[in-house]
Amino acid sequence: MTAALVLIVSGLVASGNPPPPADSAADRVVLKDGRVLLGQVVDFSRRGVITVVARRAWVEENLPEWSKLWIAAEAPEARRALAQRKSRLTAWARDRETGVGRDDRIVTWIKHELEKIDVVSKHLAAAAVKPRSQNQKPFPVLLDGGKKPAAKPVPVAPRPEPPRAPDSKVKDNAADAKKQAADPKDSLSPLMIISLARSEIRSSNRAPESSRNLLRLGWLAGFPKVESMPVDALKDSLEGRGLSTKSTGAVDIESLLPPRQETEGLWLSRRAATEANIDQDVRYIQMGPLVFPEPEPGEEPKAGQLAQVVGGVARMLAGEEQDSLRSELAKLAARGRSACVVTSVEVAPTRDGSTAVITLWGRDARGGWSRVITRSSVSQVADIDQGEANALAGDPQVQAVFGFIESLGLGAAGEQAKRLSLGVGATTRRALGQARETFNADIDRLALPVTGPKAKSDDD
Repeated sequence: MTAALVLIVSGLVASGNPPPPADSAADRVVLKDGRVLLGQVVDFSRRGVITVVARRAWVEENLPEWSKLWIAAEAPEARRALAQRKSRLTAWARDRETGVGRDDRIVTWIKHELEKIDVVSKHLAAAAVKPRSQNQKPFPVLLDGGKKPAAKPVPVAPRPEPPRAPDSKVKDNAADAKKQAADPKDSLSPLMIISLARSEIRSSNRAPESSRNLLRLGWLAGFPKVESMPVDALKDSLEGRGLSTKSTGAVDIESLLPPRQETEGLWLSRRAATEANIDQDVRYIQMGPLVFPEPEPGEEPKAGQLAQVVGGVARMLAGEEQDSLRSELAKLAARGRSACVVTSVEVAPTRDGSTAVITLWGRDARGGWSRVITRSSVSQVADIDQGEANALAGDPQVQAVFGFIESLGLGAAGEQAKRLSLGVGATTRRALGQARETFNADIDRLALPVTGPKAKSDDD
């Protein structure tokens, strides 16, 4: 399955069950045996195969025989994806332990995930039901009159689930992970992907395009009967939870889907994004060739940082060639880190605008570093509304970066900071806020859902 299939579907209604309301947000697919699949059709292939994503709990409750077959069909791909993920997680933990130790937040989460993977992999290996033909894999269905096999349901791969409590001790996390993984049901993905040959359905009826995001949001919100809710009731319920129902872009439900194999590049991007989300000591501010650690939100620049600035500016004025970014990347690699976030701000010579650039660097399999994400924003004094600028500047991380730049007051950079007018100051804050907003959205999209206490920097 490709990433384009990361859309959402929901359950099935067995024969004899009351039909859903005509205005529900779910698509309707009538199978050849007369039963109805409710969800969201996500793909029609040229060979006539229809792909649907279904809510697993609903399918198992309402169509248990079909769910046995579909769950078993997921097993081969899920096992391959789990084996790949296990190898990569093991290497990641080994890398980080060299610099942060075994009590690290990410290392603890990785150990939790590895235990879950081991348990679920054993159940997947026991899957005995196989696709009935080469043309109908990996998601087979029954034809009319076909005999339904009595295979045991087989759990699919686990989705990442954090330790029980942010402040739990490592041994408590391990015990909790073992307890949770003991029941494979706890590790099943909420959604399942089903492929149906055109000859195996009687008809399909798609809900209006305007309803598609409502269904996905209902899945993400965990509504138990979202497939059968009238559109207006679903919309009211979502808004009642503070969720916006006006988004025009497709709502991402990848975190609810079964695992699939990923390219090395995508995995390394996820790894870098996860560390960037958690480790404060991988964030830097760049001014010309000079790179300095970014202060934590609300933190004043430390004396050591100011001394580093003085030394760097002195070497720069003396004509010494410098590449402090390369030096910092080498230090991060030596500490087992795979991410570096660099923020730079440049004020136009005419003082009528500012440009902010934020880049995520990731360490690749060969030990080199490359850009994973770069987001920039340009702000002009003429376009500034002070109220808007103040709102954008409310991000504590933006305030930390801007305050650090203003506090230096050294060399060319200091003169620039001193000469910033109120208008240019507003453009700088606005550019930083806009760049940070888009950058954080990209990071959140890629990062794995690790939670728990933040890792301490080496200076703590």
